[in-house]
Amino acid sequence: MCRNVSFFHFLDTPQFLSTTMYIICLIGLPIHVIGAICIIFKTPSQMNSMKWPMLNLQLWSASLDFSFGFLIVPFMYQPVLAGYSLGILNGIGVPARDMYYLAVVQIAGVIVSVAYLFETRFFILYARETFWKYLRRPWILINYTIAVTYMIPTYLAVPDQKTGKEYQFGRYPCLPKEVYEDKVFLLSTWSAGVAYNMCVNTAGQQTLLFVGLIFWNMKKSMKEAKWSKKTMSMHRMFFKTLILQVTIPLITVMGPLIMNIFLIYNSYYNQGANNISICLMATHGLVSSLAMIYLHKSYWVFILQILFPKWVTCQNVSFFHFLDTPQFLSTTMYIICLIGLPIHVIGAICIIFKTPSQMNSMKWPMLNLHLWSASLDFSFGFLIVPFMYQPVLAGYSLGILNELGVPMKDMFYLAVIQIGGVMVAVTILFETRFFILYARETFWKHLRRPWLVLNYLICLVYFLPTYLAVPDQKTGKEYQFGRYPCLPIEVYEDKVFLLTTWSTGVGYNSLLNTTPQQTLIFILLIYWNMKKAMSGVKMSKKTIDLHRRFMRSLVLQITIPVVTVVLPQIYNTVATFNSYYNQGLNNISICIMTTHGLVSSISMIYLHKSYWEAIHHSFCPRKFLVDDTALFTKSIIQMKHF
Repeated sequence: MCRNVSFFHFLDTPQFLSTTMYIICLIGLPIHVIGAICIIFKTPSQMNSMKWPMLNLQLWSASLDFSFGFLIVPFMYQPVLAGYSLGILNGIGVPARDMYYLAVVQIAGVIVSVAYLFETRFFILYARETFWKYLRRPWILINYTIAVTYMIPTYLAVPDQKTGKEYQFGRYPCLPKEVYEDKVFLLSTWSAGVAYNMCVNTAGQQTLLFVGLIFWNMKKSMKEAKWSKKTMSMHRMFFKTLILQVTIPLITVMGPLIMNIFLIYNSYYNQGANNISICLMATHGLVSSLAMIYLHKSYWVFILQILFPKWVTCQNVSFFHFLDTPQFLSTTMYIICLIGLPIHVIGAICIIFKTPSQMNSMKWPMLNLHLWSASLDFSFGFLIVPFMYQPVLAGYSLGILNELGVPMKDMFYLAVIQIGGVMVAVTILFETRFFILYARETFWKHLRRPWLVLNYLICLVYFLPTYLAVPDQKTGKEYQFGRYPCLPIEVYEDKVFLLTTWSTGVGYNSLLNTTPQQTLIFILLIYWNMKKAMSGVKMSKKTIDLHRRFMRSLVLQITIPVVTVVLPQIYNTVATFNSYYNQGLNNISICIMTTHGLVSSISMIYLHKSYWEAIHHSFCPRKFLVDDTALFTKSIIQMKHF
């Protein structure tokens, strides 16, 4: 059965795809240039033999990003291999099948370049005096020839467009009628055949073979003691760096690939998912360049010397040490705060001025949540900037409040109140929705205001027991250092504040704030009443669908940013229970948590049609008027029952 699913219209549009792709391309361009400069001018002389394979991979990855994000910008109709271009090549009249061919050749070029990277490493270390030195150049030539030619059978077997589209529309009736338009190009009616062609390009398997050979020879060299332990350690470290440089950006390809296979085999059509898949793939080169810069010491030291000349010249650092530093944390937090500020302002303007009149009852609960989330981001990213020493609840501030002389325990208290405030605001959002739909004429209308006051009161006082029981700093630090000898000596410094020696007690205090459980109760009550309303035929199916859609938007608006809190929380829990100290992971954990409000604001804007239409209208007024006015009018009519 073919299914056409669309959650959010904006994600389905060419405007969303083209705008996002251009932004990714714009962000990526300077990073690719910096990456190329680092390879050419800042590769150490000991790594000269790896310079050109690395530059080759860098150029292929950058060209692929440039093609996807600017030249082609493919708007695809998975589960069929059809689509059209939104890029510059379409504007100058390049045929669609030539653009397809360019894209697959570049993808293959990246794969071959990865194989060439590991082959070079294998050759330098273990195969200089073997038969492979005579075979490697023909091997390189054959692989790049295959990369250029392996899609020729599909290219030459492009079906008649009208017949092919009718055939595919018969197989997938969920596809939109616009696939019949001349601008839409159908590459093939046989997706499996395209996959068979790709099997000709075996560079992926060859990469695994060279990686295996390098590991096997390293193990053999250790047994035979051909190299010193220090030399072997250096080779291993560099090899791990190369593997991470390749595998980290691979995630941006594997996710969309798995999604596409799922779409094809389940005859599932979702244009928003297709667009997001393309956008993720377009970040491959960007992520690859960032990974390369961060993972090779000579490259990021060069960049740090430009950004922080005094700091770099006075300390001998390694890459992972930089993640441990206050400089990394404060710089990252300020960048997140700087990026988030305009987005929070735009979000607030959208809620105040662009919330439809039918949603007025939800305007203030949404604004309340938005302001709490924005204030939490501002506190974490600018006012406090906590440098924490998990697994103990100790740390110091790098923010503006520290400069103003605010005590650290007061900053802790401010942070937990704001976290509690966000949780209460989420509960109020769903409680308001429940009240408007189902509880206006029930006893709840008399209880909700006392309930609201009680929740905010708990939010203000639930952390008081910990606040009032702060231990003597010297005794507490000696106790914690005895339990966790892995902690650095600097925890004894006066600037470091120990909140408590009993982490479990803080957890017990947190149980007083029951807003997550209350939120879940209100969500379940809303869905239960919706089901009851359908069975009782109290509302039309159309009205129920509108309520469900809006409810789904609210749930997603909350759950998407929750990931930025849950992941660090899982790490903190594991670190505490396993007495594990890693300052770099502590800093990354804090940075991820600081993006909560930013992700929340972006989710809210994208998930509520009236907001993204207002922004879209500001950036593309003409396209908006042509493409979306009729749809917008229709949605307003549908919202009358809201």
